[in-house]
Amino acid sequence: MKKLIFIVVGILVAVLVLSFAKNMIAKTSVETGVKLVTGLRLNIGSLNIGIIRTLVGIKDLKLFNPKGYRHKIMVDIPEIYVDYHLGAFLKGKAHMEEMRLNLKEFVVAKNEKGELNLDSLKVVQAKKEDKAPPEKKKEAKMSPLQIDVLELKIGKV
Repeated sequence: MKKLIFIVVGILVAVLVLSFAKNMIAKTSVETGVKLVTGLRLNIGSLNIGIIRTLVGIKDLKLFNPKGYRHKIMVDIPEIYVDYHLGAFLKGKAHMEEMRLNLKEFVVAKNEKGELNLDSLKVVQAKKEDKAPPEKKKEAKMSPLQIDVLELKIGKV
C-alpha cells in the first residue's frame, strides 16, 4: 500500500513539474527564436500553453528596438490569448475559437541616420538582399483562417 501511494505521489509531482517546465521551455524558446529571426530582444512576462485545453496565453510581451533609436520598445503587448480548434489545425486549417489581442503600443521610428526601426529586422534585410527574379520565386500558399470571436484593443501606434 505504501508503495502504491509513493508511486501516485511521484507521478503527481512529475506531472506538476512538467506542466510548469513546459511553459518555461516554450517561453525561452520563443524569446530565443525571435532573437535569431529578427535580431531583436523579446521579453515575455509569462507564457501558458494548455495541455488539456487548446489555448496559448502570453502576458507582457515586449519587443525592443535595436540600439540607436530613441524609443526603447518597438512593440508592447500586455495580452495575447488564443483558444484554437486542434482538429482544424491537424487538417491544415487555422481555426481560432477565441482570440484576444491587446496592443498597447507599436512604435515605428527613424534613427539619426534616417533608418526605420522596422528595416533593422533581419527578416526585412534578408528580403532586400534577395535578388531572385520575381518569376522564379515560389509563392507560399496561405491556409484558410477562421476566427469565431476576436477582441482587439489598440492603444498607441
